[in-house]
Amino acid sequence: MRNKKGEQDEGILYNVLGTVVALIIFILVIGGVYLALTQIRKDVELESAQAIADELKARIDALKIGQSTNTTIQGFRADDGEWYIHGWDKNSPTERPEKCFLKSCVCVCMGTTADSCQGRGICRYFEGEEAIEVIGKVISKRTATVVQGTITTSETTYVEEKGSYIKIPSNLLVIELTKTKDKITLSHYDRSYAEDKITD
Repeated sequence: MRNKKGEQDEGILYNVLGTVVALIIFILVIGGVYLALTQIRKDVELESAQAIADELKARIDALKIGQSTNTTIQGFRADDGEWYIHGWDKNSPTERPEKCFLKSCVCVCMGTTADSCQGRGICRYFEGEEAIEVIGKVISKRTATVVQGTITTSETTYVEEKGSYIKIPSNLLVIELTKTKDKITLSHYDRSYAEDKITD
């Protein structure tokens, strides 16, 4: 014959074990959902990078020598870092990814170095002898207030920072594509500069 205290202890033990097992299952389910969502997000980033690389390749291939056009690219939000557009020609003396060793290429990569393009970069190749030049111009509008005596004036200047890559934002990006006999140029100007040039 069992006493009530033993039954109560056994009931408490089952309740505690049931709660612990339920908590472990809950944590495993939440962890699995998190991992699945993280993988889906990384796949979306990679698909977005591939779409940008494909769009640039198609637009460049459609250009005839001497033509120039603007193309609008839909950027994307990256969780693990920032993505950039790079370009190398096959005769470039600078460091370039091994995958661009025999052909000129335009790549979309997570990072600003050739190594980042070698690993996780999405590259599109060009058969011709054209040099590839990527110019990321961040031309920022700087407005300063100047006080001279009792007169206050406002001066606007543009500061240009030039790089050999174009940062991909989370919104739209306008890239100017130019094709000459011996060079393909991809260039980008930041929004404040472009808006001022339109209104001038």
